[in-house]
Amino acid sequence: MKEIGGYFELEVNNLDMLHKEAYAFNTGSNCLAFLINARHIKKIRIPIYACSSIKATCKKYGLAIKEYRIDNKLRPANYLEEDMKLESEEWLYVINYYGQLEEDYLYKLKKKYDRVIIDNVQAYYQKRTENCDCIYSARKFFGVADGAFLYTDVDLKEEYEKLEYEEVRENMSHLLGRFENSAKIFFEDFRHNEEKLAKADIKKMSLISKNLLKGIDYENVGRKRQDNARFLQEKLGKINELDIVVGLGAFSYPLMIKDAEKLRDRLIFKNIYLPLLWPNVLVEASEDSFEYKMADSVLNLVCDQRYDLEDMKYMCELLMGEMGDL
Repeated sequence: MKEIGGYFELEVNNLDMLHKEAYAFNTGSNCLAFLINARHIKKIRIPIYACSSIKATCKKYGLAIKEYRIDNKLRPANYLEEDMKLESEEWLYVINYYGQLEEDYLYKLKKKYDRVIIDNVQAYYQKRTENCDCIYSARKFFGVADGAFLYTDVDLKEEYEKLEYEEVRENMSHLLGRFENSAKIFFEDFRHNEEKLAKADIKKMSLISKNLLKGIDYENVGRKRQDNARFLQEKLGKINELDIVVGLGAFSYPLMIKDAEKLRDRLIFKNIYLPLLWPNVLVEASEDSFEYKMADSVLNLVCDQRYDLEDMKYMCELLMGEMGDL
């Protein structure tokens, strides 16, 4: 029976949500898990440089896993240039690092190998590659407690509608707390939510997160991220060992540089918090590999919608100051 009256809940937002045509899940890993079941995937090829959750999900569902290298353009090494072949019923999992894989390149991969899954977790603003399974993560770009999207041509409606919604009302203290106070105070709450999501069953995105995502001016956010990343590119591009193209809605600005670990640690004391992607690679990859260098020597400089060009200037000045002290 519908309730009428009583105290107010959160206001309902009605703006257009980016990726509203996709299936909305609680996590990116569960997008992959649902797809594994729907596609009856048994074998998969994933990059060495990847989040540990991808391999963990594949292992959980009993997939035979092969790993491949990436090149300095952050592309699967030689997968277009050479006559590489997938095994029968094997799938190719491609990560679009920092949104650096242009649409034409991804389309060619799909055309050549067909059985391709594109991980756009770091490329929220990139369009779905035509007729290709694609995964996006809202949590990597916005202040929501859960949320990811899956595009696929497989008809999943019947199975999808059977899923329960994720419930996050008790897992938002890090979001609400940081809104009123500092990140330090609520970091453990953030970590707890991440750990809980890593173990979460496959569910639909929570109603709270979906409502929050319907209240965002995506065009403004995309431009702001791009402007901030362009500023960082102008200031730091000459010392960056990566050749980065700054697109709309940049995830972060990846600065490959000597002494990245020391700089990351020193910047923490200046209240500059830069994520490490991904620490598992430092254990799994050989020390002389490009993948190891990506995990070890890249500073992921924040450039999101919370900040403006003055903040980017301030961060650059602190970074250059610390570099001068090494």
